[in-house]
Amino acid sequence: MASTRALRALGVAAASGAGCAAAACDGRAGAQQRGISTTTPHSTHSDHFHVDVRSRLPTDSHFLHGLSWKDKGLEEYDTYLGISSIVAELKWGKSACGHPGIVHGGALAASFDDAFGALFFSRRMGNGFTARLEIDYKRPVPAGTPLRLVSEVDSIEGRKVWMKATLQNRSAPGEEPVVYARSRCLFIVARVPKPEELHAKPEDSPQR
Repeated sequence: MASTRALRALGVAAASGAGCAAAACDGRAGAQQRGISTTTPHSTHSDHFHVDVRSRLPTDSHFLHGLSWKDKGLEEYDTYLGISSIVAELKWGKSACGHPGIVHGGALAASFDDAFGALFFSRRMGNGFTARLEIDYKRPVPAGTPLRLVSEVDSIEGRKVWMKATLQNRSAPGEEPVVYARSRCLFIVARVPKPEELHAKPEDSPQR
């Protein structure tokens, strides 16, 4: 999943309500200052700017992005950050198949989880982790299919952040996209320990 440091490095600010537009502008300016492309190739996310997540993560230790550089399981992966959503464009190759020519469902699950992580950390709510990942597989994904994964925040309940996403083909403007899978995810914002808990003995730690 994308790291907080990776998105902070691009100047992405916390965003909610009227502050979202300003945050997106700040992020776009920060990306431009660092020589990162802010152009987008498709009208469906023309209000998003490009985030080169891979160049700002330790790819050797990061599962999904490490795959794209090592064994070509993930042949393409580009992320675009908007005011309230993340658009990822990706393509899984033949080495990511389960049945011959069909992308393994676990690879698609990793794609969803990674996109949700990028979306969560772009909201600047602190550290967090995946607590639940639900996926409805609609149809098989042939290896080499150019895919688009669009994720957005569904609701926030205290420390619980629910997100949803759709995995589809990269349809041309005006064409009905082919939906391969839909997902819903629950992230939990990590609880910040109180000062007295940092030095407490294990038996004194509060029940979680």
